[in-house]
Amino acid sequence: MSHTLINVIDVWNMDQIPYPDLPNKIIEDIKTDMCEFSKFLSVKLDSFKKQGAHINIAMHHHSPNQFFTFLEDNKNDLTFMEDPKFLKKYMDDNKLTKLIICGAHLFKCISERPTGYTKMKTMVPDTKIAITLCRALPQDAFPKKSRSGEVPFYPSADLVYL
Repeated sequence: MSHTLINVIDVWNMDQIPYPDLPNKIIEDIKTDMCEFSKFLSVKLDSFKKQGAHINIAMHHHSPNQFFTFLEDNKNDLTFMEDPKFLKKYMDDNKLTKLIICGAHLFKCISERPTGYTKMKTMVPDTKIAITLCRALPQDAFPKKSRSGEVPFYPSADLVYL
């Protein structure tokens, strides 16, 4: 883990996100799930940090989930980069060779954010998705085309279990 940066994407406070097309029951399920996922992710990230991994938090202009305690407990030891060039420079400066992406919205944000899989894979060849540290949301059940016009696709070799 000492040569690894874990990039955490969009572990948001779901109370701040509008869901105009979803029934209230599904919205409540999403909020509950994200709170539980945030607790789980906090424990896992703490373990990886203790093993020497560097952690970047990319929230993309939203507040973190109130149960994402890892953020509060480690605020001084984290980076908060949302620009892929800065993230790549940080990796180069710290001699980090592996990028692992995790977080919320598996077939959207994990792919499309500036420090998400699609962009970072072109900059850091050893970019993986920690599939066990990602959350798919209900709308991810049937992935839609991205802005580039393609359905997100992750080669199985780029999916890791952590």
